Amino acid sequence: MRLRHFLWTGADRRSPVHANSQTILLLSSHLESGHYFNPHAQRIIEGKMNGARLVVMDPRLSNTASLADHWLPTYPGTEAAVLLAMAKVILDEGLYDRAYLENWVNWQQWLEATQEPGTGTPVVFEQFIEKMRAAYADYTPEFAEKESGVIAPYASELLAE
Repeated sequence: MRLRHFLWTGADRRSPVHANSQTILLLSSHLESGHYFNPHAQRIIEGKMNGARLVVMDPRLSNTASLADHWLPTYPGTEAAVLLAMAKVILDEGLYDRAYLENWVNWQQWLEATQEPGTGTPVVFEQFIEKMRAAYADYTPEFAEKESGVIAPYASELLAE
C-alpha cells in the first residue's frame, strides 16, 4: 500500500487533514496508536487542540486512546458492527449530509440496478434512503453491543453530540 501510494502520488504517505476536523475517528490498530513522534499523530493532536473530538475504537488503551475524548474498547475485530449500527442511527435519525450524498454517491445508478424491471418506480433520493434504512435495519445499537461489547446507549450518545 505504501509503495503503491508513493508510485501514484510521489508522496510517502497520505496525511489526513486532522487540523480542521470536527471529529476524528480512529479504528483499532492504526498507525498513530503507539508513536507520539509520528507526524500523523501530531496532526491528530493539532486537531484536538483546534477543538476536534477524538473517538478511538480499539480493544487496547493505546497511547492515542488514552488521549481520546471517547474510547470505545471493542472486542478485537468487531469495529464493523459498531460502524454498521452508527450508519443505521445516522439514516434513521436523518443525521446524514443530504447534499453530500446526492452529489457524491451514485444513488441513482444503485436504485436503477436494484429495482425490479418494469415497475416504473421513480428514482428519487428519498427512495434511496428508505432502501438503505431497510438494508441496515438489523444493525441496531443492541446488535453492536452484543457483537462488540460497546454499550448501546453510549454509542448512540456519541452520534448525538
